[in-house]
Amino acid sequence: MKSIHADTDTGYSLNPLRHARRLLRGDRGISTTEFALALPVLLLLVFGLIETGYLFFASASMDKAAQAGARVAVTGAGADDGTRVELIKNKIMTTLDAFSGKGTISVEVKSFPQSAPGNITTGAGGPCDIVEVNVEYVYASLTPIVGPIFGPSITVHGTDRMVNEPWRVCE
Repeated sequence: MKSIHADTDTGYSLNPLRHARRLLRGDRGISTTEFALALPVLLLLVFGLIETGYLFFASASMDKAAQAGARVAVTGAGADDGTRVELIKNKIMTTLDAFSGKGTISVEVKSFPQSAPGNITTGAGGPCDIVEVNVEYVYASLTPIVGPIFGPSITVHGTDRMVNEPWRVCE
Protein backbone atom coordinates (compact mmCIF):
# COMPACT_ATOMS: atom_id res chain seq x y z
CA MET A 1 0.00 0.00 0.00
CA LYS A 2 1.32 3.43 -0.98
CA SER A 3 1.38 6.43 1.34
CA ILE A 4 -0.61 9.41 0.28
CA HIS A 5 1.94 11.84 1.72
CA ALA A 6 5.13 10.70 0.01
CA ASP A 7 6.14 10.04 -3.53
CA THR A 8 8.24 6.88 -3.28
CA ASP A 9 9.72 7.32 -6.74
CA THR A 10 11.30 10.71 -6.06
CA GLY A 11 11.57 10.65 -2.27
CA TYR A 12 9.93 14.08 -1.96
CA SER A 13 7.08 14.72 0.35
CA LEU A 14 3.82 15.80 -1.14
CA ASN A 15 3.08 17.70 2.04
CA PRO A 16 4.10 21.36 1.37
CA LEU A 17 4.69 22.15 5.03
CA ARG A 18 7.11 19.28 5.40
CA HIS A 19 8.91 20.37 2.19
CA ALA A 20 9.25 23.96 3.49
CA ARG A 21 10.70 22.76 6.80
CA ARG A 22 13.23 20.68 4.95
CA LEU A 23 14.33 23.68 2.85
CA LEU A 24 14.67 25.91 5.92
CA ARG A 25 16.86 23.33 7.67
CA GLY A 26 19.28 23.16 4.73
CA ASP A 27 22.52 25.11 4.73
CA ARG A 28 23.08 25.32 1.01
CA GLY A 29 24.17 28.83 -0.03
CA ILE A 30 24.98 30.01 3.47
CA SER A 31 28.66 30.64 2.66
CA THR A 32 27.63 32.71 -0.35
CA THR A 33 25.34 34.80 1.85
CA GLU A 34 28.08 35.29 4.45
CA PHE A 35 30.53 36.33 1.73
CA ALA A 36 28.00 38.81 0.32
CA LEU A 37 27.62 40.35 3.77
CA ALA A 38 31.37 40.52 4.44
CA LEU A 39 32.45 41.76 0.99
CA PRO A 40 31.53 45.45 1.46
CA VAL A 41 33.44 45.61 4.75
CA LEU A 42 36.44 43.87 3.19
CA LEU A 43 36.44 46.22 0.17
CA LEU A 44 36.17 49.27 2.44
CA LEU A 45 39.20 48.09 4.41
CA VAL A 46 41.29 47.33 1.32
CA PHE A 47 40.42 50.57 -0.49
CA GLY A 48 40.89 52.52 2.74
CA LEU A 49 44.39 51.09 3.13
CA ILE A 50 45.26 51.95 -0.47
CA GLU A 51 43.98 55.51 -0.11
CA THR A 52 45.67 56.04 3.26
CA GLY A 53 48.97 54.71 1.93
CA TYR A 54 48.84 57.06 -1.05
CA LEU A 55 47.89 59.95 1.24
CA PHE A 56 50.95 59.36 3.44
CA PHE A 57 53.17 58.93 0.37
CA ALA A 58 51.88 62.20 -1.10
CA SER A 59 52.30 64.02 2.22
CA ALA A 60 55.89 62.87 2.64
CA SER A 61 56.63 63.78 -0.98
CA MET A 62 55.21 67.31 -0.53
CA ASP A 63 57.36 67.81 2.58
CA LYS A 64 60.44 66.60 0.71
CA ALA A 65 59.69 68.84 -2.28
CA ALA A 66 59.24 71.87 -0.01
CA GLN A 67 62.55 71.05 1.65
CA ALA A 68 64.30 70.75 -1.74
CA GLY A 69 62.82 74.08 -2.83
CA ALA A 70 63.90 75.77 0.39
CA ARG A 71 67.43 74.42 -0.05
CA VAL A 72 67.62 76.03 -3.48
CA ALA A 73 66.17 79.26 -2.07
CA VAL A 74 68.75 79.66 0.71
CA THR A 75 71.68 79.57 -1.70
CA GLY A 76 70.65 82.79 -3.40
CA ALA A 77 70.95 81.19 -6.84
CA GLY A 78 69.23 83.35 -9.43
CA ALA A 79 69.07 86.44 -7.19
CA ASP A 80 71.11 88.55 -9.60
CA ASP A 81 69.14 87.75 -12.76
CA GLY A 82 65.65 87.49 -11.15
CA THR A 83 65.12 83.77 -11.82
CA ARG A 84 65.31 82.69 -8.19
CA VAL A 85 61.64 81.80 -7.73
CA GLU A 86 61.60 79.94 -11.06
CA LEU A 87 64.64 77.90 -9.98
CA ILE A 88 62.85 77.02 -6.74
CA LYS A 89 59.68 75.98 -8.58
CA ASN A 90 61.66 73.95 -11.13
CA LYS A 91 63.41 72.05 -8.33
CA ILE A 92 60.06 71.33 -6.66
CA MET A 93 58.47 70.11 -9.88
CA THR A 94 61.51 67.92 -10.61
CA THR A 95 61.20 66.41 -7.14
CA LEU A 96 57.48 65.79 -7.70
CA ASP A 97 57.86 64.28 -11.17
CA ALA A 98 55.93 61.17 -10.09
CA PHE A 99 52.84 63.32 -9.42
CA SER A 100 52.73 65.13 -12.77
CA GLY A 101 49.38 64.75 -14.48
CA LYS A 102 47.70 63.18 -11.43
CA GLY A 103 46.51 66.30 -9.68
CA THR A 104 47.14 69.99 -9.21
CA ILE A 105 50.39 71.14 -7.65
CA SER A 106 50.77 74.72 -6.47
CA VAL A 107 53.85 76.37 -5.01
CA GLU A 108 54.06 79.48 -2.85
CA VAL A 109 57.36 81.11 -1.88
CA LYS A 110 57.36 83.87 0.73
CA SER A 111 59.90 85.43 3.03
CA PHE A 112 60.31 87.80 5.94
CA PRO A 113 63.21 89.41 7.75
CA GLN A 114 64.40 87.76 10.95
CA SER A 115 63.98 91.03 12.80
CA ALA A 116 60.38 91.59 11.64
CA PRO A 117 58.48 88.30 11.23
CA GLY A 118 55.25 90.19 10.54
CA ASN A 119 56.58 91.71 7.28
CA ILE A 120 55.82 88.74 5.04
CA THR A 121 56.52 89.34 1.36
CA THR A 122 56.15 87.21 -1.72
CA GLY A 123 59.39 85.85 -3.11
CA ALA A 124 62.50 84.25 -1.72
CA GLY A 125 63.80 87.32 0.14
CA GLY A 126 67.30 88.60 0.60
CA PRO A 127 70.35 87.42 2.48
CA CYS A 128 69.68 86.35 6.08
CA ASP A 129 65.89 86.55 5.57
CA ILE A 130 63.71 83.58 6.43
CA VAL A 131 62.23 81.89 3.37
CA GLU A 132 59.17 79.67 3.52
CA VAL A 133 58.21 77.28 0.74
CA ASN A 134 54.67 75.86 0.67
CA VAL A 135 53.66 73.07 -1.68
CA GLU A 136 50.03 72.02 -2.10
CA TYR A 137 48.80 68.95 -3.98
CA VAL A 138 45.12 68.44 -4.74
CA TYR A 139 44.07 65.09 -6.22
CA ALA A 140 40.92 63.08 -6.75
CA SER A 141 40.46 59.97 -4.66
CA LEU A 142 42.10 56.87 -6.13
CA THR A 143 39.45 54.40 -5.02
CA PRO A 144 35.72 54.48 -5.72
CA ILE A 145 34.60 53.63 -2.20
CA VAL A 146 36.74 56.10 -0.26
CA GLY A 147 35.93 59.05 -2.54
CA PRO A 148 32.44 59.67 -1.14
CA ILE A 149 33.82 59.55 2.41
CA PHE A 150 36.68 62.07 1.96
CA GLY A 151 34.97 64.17 -0.69
CA PRO A 152 35.70 64.79 -4.36
CA SER A 153 39.27 65.96 -3.77
CA ILE A 154 41.99 65.46 -1.19
CA THR A 155 44.51 68.22 -0.37
CA VAL A 156 48.00 67.54 0.94
CA HIS A 157 50.43 70.24 2.12
CA GLY A 158 54.18 70.40 2.56
CA THR A 159 56.05 73.31 4.16
CA ASP A 160 59.65 74.09 4.95
CA ARG A 161 61.25 77.20 6.35
CA MET A 162 64.96 78.07 6.28
CA VAL A 163 67.26 81.05 6.78
CA ASN A 164 68.85 82.40 3.62
CA GLU A 165 72.63 82.23 3.46
CA PRO A 166 74.49 85.54 3.45
CA TRP A 167 75.48 85.51 -0.24
CA ARG A 168 76.05 89.22 0.19
CA VAL A 169 76.10 91.45 3.29
CA CYS A 170 72.95 91.03 5.39
CA GLU A 171 70.85 94.13 5.97
